[in-house]
Amino acid sequence: MGVSFQSVFASQTKMGIVRMSYWFLLLWNGVWCACPEGNWVQRKANEAFFRYERETKDFANAESSCVQNEGNLASLHNQEEFDLVATILEECGAQDAWIGLKDPAGKNLEWTDDTPVDFKITDTEVDFNEEHEECVRMRQERRNPWQWWDKDCTSEYPYICKKDINECTTNVHNCDANATCTNTKMSFTCTCKDGFRGTGTTCSDVDECATRVHNCIFIANSVCTNNIGSYTCPCTDGYRQKGMACEDINECNTSTRRCDTNAECTNTEGSFTCKCKTGYQGDAKTSCTDVDECATGHHNCTSIVNSVCANTNGSFTCPCKTGYEKGVFSCVDINESTTNAHNCDANATCTNTKMSFTCTCKDGFRGTGTTCSDVDECATRVHNCSSIANSVCTNNIGSYTCPCTDGYRQKGMACEGKLIEITNLQLLE
Repeated sequence: MGVSFQSVFASQTKMGIVRMSYWFLLLWNGVWCACPEGNWVQRKANEAFFRYERETKDFANAESSCVQNEGNLASLHNQEEFDLVATILEECGAQDAWIGLKDPAGKNLEWTDDTPVDFKITDTEVDFNEEHEECVRMRQERRNPWQWWDKDCTSEYPYICKKDINECTTNVHNCDANATCTNTKMSFTCTCKDGFRGTGTTCSDVDECATRVHNCIFIANSVCTNNIGSYTCPCTDGYRQKGMACEDINECNTSTRRCDTNAECTNTEGSFTCKCKTGYQGDAKTSCTDVDECATGHHNCTSIVNSVCANTNGSFTCPCKTGYEKGVFSCVDINESTTNAHNCDANATCTNTKMSFTCTCKDGFRGTGTTCSDVDECATRVHNCSSIANSVCTNNIGSYTCPCTDGYRQKGMACEGKLIEITNLQLLE
């Protein structure tokens, strides 16, 4: 017959007993040399399977038996399938066998697997009587060519089942990776999945964002982002997902500081602003440096008499000049002499001056004023004891005295007559 067949073995379970049947197809000059009874046989890969059952049944029970084995009574759609069934019947010694063709209404032929009647053999003897339902069998008489014969459906014959190959589960389809394969009788269909478009054998991504077939427009503050086969609606910068909405992020309250340490953060819708604090300048986000108000002249110290400007971080002060202290509205001179805010020696006199003071050693002392030492008037002869007769110079700390010499006594500014010593003995005499 010039046709190449593949061998198949199958296991069946009947009445609780497992029967493993092995059979072989031997090719010798195109002759098939074994009957595949009870086993599915395939002419070549990716085509339907056929199965011969010798047990006789009426048409309805034969169809039911085929369905239980995941098939239907055989439908034939081309000469190759017809020849394969004829060969199976010949090798199994059958003269008659039900196929899945019938005329339920006496008008139109139908296959039990609902496939189209798109193939007819020549020399057929099918001649339906419209008075009752009739079914079709394959029959061969006296080695004549196999033909289709009609017969009352209640008659009992062996039968041929057919099982369609599921191209989708056996991966013998050509659907695109992004398509859905749907098995059909004798074939399959390919449909691009949601988010893709094409013929099914080729499917390309649909850019929902570019084609505006998305619902991101209903989510305020979101943006459409295309993905392979789909899209997402992530929130724009400054917003975060909350349920089905995008809510504003208060960047000023987040753990990551957004502004410089010396700047103030102000939250805005979808963003924030940074402003350097008073006394600082810069871009506020990365840097705020101190403004030297004293150097730029942006201060009011000039309104405070006898004060100076002193720069501080972010501000300035107006301290009084040296020698002055804060008054009510100005800086007033400090009287170092009365406030003891001087460094004069204990033996010096402090004299207040504007913004300062002076130290002068007192009479009887000499030095810088901050240090004063005693002057020895007697040794230096800077005294007036010589003008007092019968006196002598005696140095004191910071001064001197002119006491009378022995035998004289002080009287006013002079030393008078010499004293006469009278002893007790003299007094007795």
